[in-house]
Amino acid sequence: MPLQVRIDLALYQIEQLVKKGCIPDYIVADAFYGNNIDFREYCRDLKIKYVLDIKENLDVFFRVY
Repeated sequence: MPLQVRIDLALYQIEQLVKKGCIPDYIVADAFYGNNIDFREYCRDLKIKYVLDIKENLDVFFRVY
């Protein structure tokens, strides 16, 4: 399965949960998703907390919401 298809599928599944009113308390995922800015921003925009693994060379900045 192409990489972007995996991201799109995960985002679609989260979207379907939210549409049904089942907003997860948090999302946990591996570095494949943690390194993808679209995935992180989507979770952040929905105000869903997340714990994502990232590769050691990825620069991150902490924000408090």
